[in-house]
Amino acid sequence: MRLRLLPLIIWLCAGAAAAETLRLGTDGDFPPNVTTRADGTLEGFEPELAALMCPLAGYDCRWVVMPFDRLERALLAREIDAIMAGMGRTSEREARMAFTTPYLAPTVSLFMVREGSEIELSRARIAAQAGSHQAAHVQAIGAGLVATDSFDAALAALREGRAEALLATRTWLSRQNTEGLVTTGPEVITSKGAAIALRPEDTEILRRLDTALATLEGDGRLSELRRKWFGKD
Repeated sequence: MRLRLLPLIIWLCAGAAAAETLRLGTDGDFPPNVTTRADGTLEGFEPELAALMCPLAGYDCRWVVMPFDRLERALLAREIDAIMAGMGRTSEREARMAFTTPYLAPTVSLFMVREGSEIELSRARIAAQAGSHQAAHVQAIGAGLVATDSFDAALAALREGRAEALLATRTWLSRQNTEGLVTTGPEVITSKGAAIALRPEDTEILRRLDTALATLEGDGRLSELRRKWFGKD
């Protein structure tokens, strides 16, 4: 995996030979935030944001790809230095990790079921990506969680009948083939916005990343990236 990611590492590090290394954890599979190309490099909103943010913060950023539900454990075990994977700020996560200022608005998630289904969500088997705030919400309402490695796998679980419903972000669902599926129930605000997660003691990293994000917000480059990848700011 390290060799496959080398082209992206070089791209992020250009012009930052003297910078400190910062290992960014991602699952590499959450479009449009991030996707993995056939050659193993990453593309999407977050890789492009990191390419702007890291030099401003004085870091040589390197991506480390792993399943989403391993990211927090890897951060706390110091296998990575930060999580940049569309991770939403929630009160539960804030009790364990520090977060930068959000770079994306609060997450709106939708329940989706097969056409013609009549289910009570609180009693249903609902698929969601393991470790996500959608998975936490499913458990909070008392439903049965069908935990999957990715949102793609959660959608497959719904189509194949292993789950009766799916909970995923509205943005992600808008980019999927949802033929034969319909939304149901209320929209759910599942986080305070996507942000970079850090260990609580890493206050200097937090300060530098927040300063860089504020610069990008102030000069309009962050807004441009949001419009490019999400169609709106």
